[in-house]
Amino acid sequence: MQMNHTNQTEDSLFSCYSSSVEEYRYFAVLWGCAVTIIGTVGNLMTILAFTIDPRVRTRFNVLIVNLAVADLLYCTVLQPISVDSYLHLRWRSGQLWCQIFGLLLFLSNSVSIITLCLIAVSRYLLVAKRAVFDRVFTNRGLILLLISAWGLGLASFGPLWSVYQFVPQVCTCSFDRTKADKHNRAPQMLHMFCANLNWLNSCINPILYMFMNKQFRQAYSELLTRAASPFTCFCSRIQNH
Repeated sequence: MQMNHTNQTEDSLFSCYSSSVEEYRYFAVLWGCAVTIIGTVGNLMTILAFTIDPRVRTRFNVLIVNLAVADLLYCTVLQPISVDSYLHLRWRSGQLWCQIFGLLLFLSNSVSIITLCLIAVSRYLLVAKRAVFDRVFTNRGLILLLISAWGLGLASFGPLWSVYQFVPQVCTCSFDRTKADKHNRAPQMLHMFCANLNWLNSCINPILYMFMNKQFRQAYSELLTRAASPFTCFCSRIQNH
């Protein structure tokens, strides 16, 4: 009897079911799957391009790779779990993983924001104060900046471990964003839609690099050509036979 009561309590704590979002969830699941695939492939290609292509292996692009790593953490590890919770309209991974998820969510977001700030500063120094850029963005300086970015994110959100909880309005583990809305007047679908728009943050950067950065565009093209070459050879052999 006590076990049944415990299960019912957990179901109520980790459920985000509502008749108003029963159909909307399928849109969210498709949207989340697209973000997972595009974000994982795009950010992985960014990291591989930096590793393989000397043209993009610059000091400045080290920061772009750090941004890709933070976004890859979200798209590859966290986004599929969010998709699962939307599909079933409940959190199925338990309280411990809920807290881990919340910590990783804010860690990846904070590292992305810090890295974007560092990119903006480095661009300014590269154009306006090249001597300062050369002093700060040495190999040792870059390592210290990357460690500081992840360390600051962890130091900021690690102490809030006990605060992370399942938030039914957005069907994920986070801070309780609805405390400001004391009467909960906003529809749950609106909360979910706003959260779903936020998913774009982690998959859009590689798309921007492709359109706005010639070096990355060329590196992506070369990676795709290399990836397709075994299939091309296989098709040629079949045609020859």
